Amino acid sequence: MRARSIDKRHVGIEHGFIRRIVSPEDLGERLKPFVFLDFTHGKIPENGGFGFHPHSGIATITYQQAVELTYEDTTGQNGIVQARGLEWVNTGGCIWHRAGMKQVGDNAIGFQLWIALPPDQEQGTASAMYIPPSEVTSTEGVQVLLGEYSGVQSQIKTPYPVNYFDVSLRAGIPWSYVPPEGHDVVWAFVYSGVVRIGDVACCEELVIFDREPGALHLVSDCPAGLMLGTAPRHPYPLVVGRNSVHTSAEALHASEQRIAALGAELRKQGRM
Repeated sequence: MRARSIDKRHVGIEHGFIRRIVSPEDLGERLKPFVFLDFTHGKIPENGGFGFHPHSGIATITYQQAVELTYEDTTGQNGIVQARGLEWVNTGGCIWHRAGMKQVGDNAIGFQLWIALPPDQEQGTASAMYIPPSEVTSTEGVQVLLGEYSGVQSQIKTPYPVNYFDVSLRAGIPWSYVPPEGHDVVWAFVYSGVVRIGDVACCEELVIFDREPGALHLVSDCPAGLMLGTAPRHPYPLVVGRNSVHTSAEALHASEQRIAALGAELRKQGRM
């Protein structure tokens, strides 16, 4: 089988301890349904985190390898996600949530990914799952955050087929992967070590592969880590709001009205 070639490389933009790798305005159209990716790294300031803020029209998955999250959302849930656990939020037509971040160890490493929802879910009821590290499925050095790898499946149900893995490479041991048929959106973000893809050495950068069927062939001379995402291309427009992504202006407007109403209620309750 042919090897997929590299179509584009991208390093993102730093915002303090977060590097924005993908946003709807830059690579979202090329990578949709993956429309947003943040990379947490370095030192998190005291009382780091994000106060109550809204979303709609997307699903988000937060995976912090060396950060403990304290969460609360308007589905009525609150608690703590330990490092290497998962926060999965299907925002539907409206959700507000907040999170505190506590660093575990010397260097924070983690990711938040947004996935665009299809029209039949972008106005739905919000839901959330908080998964402890012991329940995150893995096999052969691959943490299966979404989708399926080598017969091992994530417990999270996505709106359409999506694979999202944390892959640990061993020094000098080649790793190959063939994305499922129809998964023409394929990317990797090398977050530790140096990974060779053909003749290209990649380090702390996003690599977007071509759309034609083919295999990924990766190797590293030292232990390395990368995030890998694959999916069929999202066939709908991206209509972007401040904290939302929808498939039409009408859907965005309806969700913005719900967001405003729920925000007013939170302020009335003194929660923000």
